[in-house]
Amino acid sequence: MYSNFGYTLIKEAGKINILLVDDEPSIVSALLQYLDRRGYGVAGVTKAEIAEPLAISGIFDLMILDINLEDITGIELYNRVKEQGYKGEVLFITAYSEQYLEELIEIEQSRLIQKPFRLYTILEKIKELSKNPVSQ
Repeated sequence: MYSNFGYTLIKEAGKINILLVDDEPSIVSALLQYLDRRGYGVAGVTKAEIAEPLAISGIFDLMILDINLEDITGIELYNRVKEQGYKGEVLFITAYSEQYLEELIEIEQSRLIQKPFRLYTILEKIKELSKNPVSQ
């Protein structure tokens, strides 16, 4: 169980729990509200050091990671948690994809969304990943 911004997450069969990690609180807040209203379990954080133990807790089925975080890239964070046993899906969001092009070569382009984005674009990607999971 995890409690965040007044939301409490419990691993429930059939419900997708999503961890949002972006250093822009406004993006975290908008995605939290949008995805919660659509029935997803959602938690959001703005710091990688908080996200890391949450990701490996086993509660989350999907992480939505900003690539350009303050102290570490979202790609580095994903690689860390994957090494520690994270088995869920990942979706990256960024305003700076060319800057990380070499690192992104190993990631399917379908897992990358450019900022600014429309909220329904995130929803469509989540639905796509939940129908066709491809654990990295």
